[in-house]
Amino acid sequence: MSFLDRVRGKIILSVIFGVMVIAALGLFTDLGKLGQSLSTFNWALIPAILGLTLFNYVLRFFKWDYYVHLVSDRPINKTDSGLVFYSGFTMVMTPGKVGELLKAYLLRQVNGTPITTSSPIVIAERMSDGIAMILLAVLGFSLLILFGGATSAANGFWPILALVVFAYIAIIVVVRNRTLTERLFTWLERFPFVAKRMHLLRSLFVSSNLLLSPRAMLIASSLGFISWAGECFAFFLVMIGLGFAPSWNMLFITTFILGATSIAGAASGLPGGLGVADAGIAGLLLVLVAPPFVSPAITSGLAIAATLLIRLATLWFGVLVGLVFMLLFHLKFGRVGEIDDGESGSGGAAPPLLADAKPAEATAERVKA
Repeated sequence: MSFLDRVRGKIILSVIFGVMVIAALGLFTDLGKLGQSLSTFNWALIPAILGLTLFNYVLRFFKWDYYVHLVSDRPINKTDSGLVFYSGFTMVMTPGKVGELLKAYLLRQVNGTPITTSSPIVIAERMSDGIAMILLAVLGFSLLILFGGATSAANGFWPILALVVFAYIAIIVVVRNRTLTERLFTWLERFPFVAKRMHLLRSLFVSSNLLLSPRAMLIASSLGFISWAGECFAFFLVMIGLGFAPSWNMLFITTFILGATSIAGAASGLPGGLGVADAGIAGLLLVLVAPPFVSPAITSGLAIAATLLIRLATLWFGVLVGLVFMLLFHLKFGRVGEIDDGESGSGGAAPPLLADAKPAEATAERVKA
């Protein structure tokens, strides 16, 4: 059995849901107007739009590779690391992106890194991406207010922003507070089921502590800010391709919208933020791409067309990239994400792959770095 077998059903359901979302967006407006909007799109911009998306993917790979070398002392070359990372893109279409844990199984398959060592990377990636998107959304919104005039339309963004920032700070404080964590471990050891697996929790803690160190978060968030800014500019090009004049206000709007809706989509836990991100993009376009910011105001047909195009160029293009790299991984390493009975969730002893996990004491000094 493989990890892919375990999540295949969720992926199929998510893809069906994605098709339903696309159909719903099409029904939201007149199909004739939607078709007309798409027919007038400047398709010559597609290579640049996809190029910016690939720019995002490349920088995110460097972040992944940095994380891998931070928590694991097992050698892996850039080619194999890239096969692992990009294969994980197929798992974007799983609820809460839990399927991205596939990367931990693939890394174990490539160089034997224990899953408890590498699985916190998935959380750290999401956190650093979230910080980057928050910064981009705040930057876009602030510049729009400063240079384009204030609007009450996005006021609901600030409470969401405050909650997300608070959650990020709370997680980092808890994980980085070794005294608090040790007290928690001591309390958990009172329960026999947990006590037998305490070495796994300590291994997870060591990796998480390394990944959430100030230096690591600064490097990862900086890479995330630059990489996701590429996709924001790709969204800007989508609007230009639909006939809008290039302007600073349009760049600020697209940056804010993509940042804010990405946060909302991630917070929803839905696969790829389906529905939430799509509706958010279309709704905010109708509100913000209008006087006094931009003239003339966007139509519903253009808003839906822009939403479909940017989602196809980012979310669905990413899934396609993932499928290609998963095939390449399969050709080089065989069955994708093979797991054993101990990993299948059936209970019993700890899986053999964790027997060689580095004890927390062996890497404690790295946590202080």
